[in-house]
Amino acid sequence: MNGTRLREVLTPAPPAEWSAVAAADPRTLVSQTPAATRAAARAWGAADGSRLYVFLDGTRAVLPGVRIGLGGAARLASQPAAWGFGGLIADRSLRAGHLAAVLDDLRHRGPAQVHLRPNPLDASLWQEAADGLPVVRPARAGVVDLRDGWERVRDDAFNKGTRRLIRRAEREGVEVRCSATDDDLDAFLLLLRTSVTRWARRDGEVPAVAHLRRSIRDPRRRLQRLRDAIGPSFRLYLASLGDRTVSGALVLQGTNAHYTRGAMDIDAVGNSGATHLLQATAIEAAARAGCAHYHMGDSAAGSGLEAFKRGLGAVPVPYASYRLERLPLSRLEAVARGTARTLFVRTPGPTGPDAKAGASA
Repeated sequence: MNGTRLREVLTPAPPAEWSAVAAADPRTLVSQTPAATRAAARAWGAADGSRLYVFLDGTRAVLPGVRIGLGGAARLASQPAAWGFGGLIADRSLRAGHLAAVLDDLRHRGPAQVHLRPNPLDASLWQEAADGLPVVRPARAGVVDLRDGWERVRDDAFNKGTRRLIRRAEREGVEVRCSATDDDLDAFLLLLRTSVTRWARRDGEVPAVAHLRRSIRDPRRRLQRLRDAIGPSFRLYLASLGDRTVSGALVLQGTNAHYTRGAMDIDAVGNSGATHLLQATAIEAAARAGCAHYHMGDSAAGSGLEAFKRGLGAVPVPYASYRLERLPLSRLEAVARGTARTLFVRTPGPTGPDAKAGASA
């Protein structure tokens, strides 16, 4: 176990070494790369809080993240809300001892609060190393395994209902494009606004408050900065029926792909299968580009959203986010959120079927 002890910690992580580690780890996601993290820091008005860990056995690992705030109350988010997964990437396979050493460093030499949202595929390792740490929330992420190629996913992983809806969308003339122009970004944000209104009504929330929260989380300039920072890894898919854009999905594609945001006009989509064709197109592109996995984000067990993802071959993977803190910042945040919810959330009324296009980073 001595090999898992730390030899050196550098913060922020030197970009060249970080890039080398990201390239060596087969599970790296775009959100864990230097370019995406720098974009997150700029978007949040924060600093690069990444940390390079060098172990006695020669393993190098990077914790991507942004540092929010100054001094004794600073927080490290790996990664910030709605910015994708963080956690560790490494140039060799990690053991629980490596993670334990990192957690010990963060506990004693890190900021006042650290939020960790690791790659769901590393969940078992984190669970072993983080025993006793407060779990922010348990979750289930849908992940499609692409390692056997697109044809295998299409023929064996997609269920019959999904394949039927894809054929229907093709017959009805649904067209899917991948573009990242400002005009198409605006079209996606319009779909997102439509979806936010629907989600707010479903959850009994005042729509204006939901739109305010979404505008803070996903302002146009933040998505533009991410697009400009990661270039071709920013893949925005839009499905059109006639001359109307009806569904959209934002995928961050690198060694692996991550579907981070989705939205649709549920009335315009109807039973056309447009959203199924949209996702199938994105999954095919990721598989043909050599991605090992297509991450589809979180969904509740037994929900319509999880069923939608299962139909596309996604397997639910339980995982958890963790928190370390030396000051009771989370308690204060919980009180503030509870007060806001009491003021702005109404008792839900009867609702129809839940939308199936939403995803969260």
